[in-house]
Amino acid sequence: MSSREVKETSLYQLTKKERVIYLAKQDPFLKVEKIAQLAETTSHYVRTVLSEADLSLTKLRENYARKNEVDSYDQNQLVLDLLNLDKLENIKYEVQSDLILNKNYNFDVHCENEFKETLVFKSNGQPIFINSLFLATDHNVDNSKELKKISDLSVSDVEVTLKSCDPKVAELLKSKANNPIIVLEKEIYLNNKFQGINVIYFLANKLKLVLDDVLQEISVIINKE
Repeated sequence: MSSREVKETSLYQLTKKERVIYLAKQDPFLKVEKIAQLAETTSHYVRTVLSEADLSLTKLRENYARKNEVDSYDQNQLVLDLLNLDKLENIKYEVQSDLILNKNYNFDVHCENEFKETLVFKSNGQPIFINSLFLATDHNVDNSKELKKISDLSVSDVEVTLKSCDPKVAELLKSKANNPIIVLEKEIYLNNKFQGINVIYFLANKLKLVLDDVLQEISVIINKE
């Protein structure tokens, strides 16, 4: 029995009201008339059921489109791509040339080229977090956006830890050494070999992070408490 036949068999085990709700949620882009046809009822009954169940086809369509967008979300995103900075005011960044903050990692292979980039992000002129990226590669990479063009590159899930601020990070964030910082990091692999790291350092007492499971993003908010 095909999966379509299984769905049809399951559908006809439902009451007409349950069929209407199931069909609307399963494929909200169906027209009311089509839902009525599949549920073996009338368009008027479909509208009545959806109204009583407080279901809007328009909202269901928006949620459906958003879910599909998340399902097709590219997992090979760097940490910075996961952040929503909309709630920060006057956000700007400064490039720290040739500064590598990620010196304690043991990469599998030392390649011909090294891409390194450290950005200090500021809100209203005050440093709030640092994004540091290092990659040992045989590819020519001039900026982080070009990483997405490398076909054999993959990125791990994000790991979140709470650490003490080391002196260099503290200096860039204008904070005291050993103050607590939130660290978000992803490992970067080329041909399944550990070749780089992407890390963000947040001041734990200045920012709070809010995870949105639906949008798969992390909102960064100034902690005003």
